[in-house]
Amino acid sequence: MVVHDRREGAAVAAALLRVDVDELYAHSIDVPEIDAFFYWQPIRGGAHLLVARDGSALFAISSLALADMIEPFRNGRRTDPALFDRWVG
Repeated sequence: MVVHDRREGAAVAAALLRVDVDELYAHSIDVPEIDAFFYWQPIRGGAHLLVARDGSALFAISSLALADMIEPFRNGRRTDPALFDRWVG
């Protein structure tokens, strides 16, 4: 899979989190320094998600800032997609 833009990344994030793609797209930014896209749920306890161009993602709880996620993401840390079934399934 190749994620070409923030809209496609929102579709990946929405599928993982099982939420509306338009809502995630509205709460997203490009993160060019790591060639990724950042999505967040604007609710207490909402998820933070970085989506890479290859469709892999790094999940974080809402108390972690994007700045806290960049270095682990840059170093290759990703969340196993099977774990989303446990969290949001």
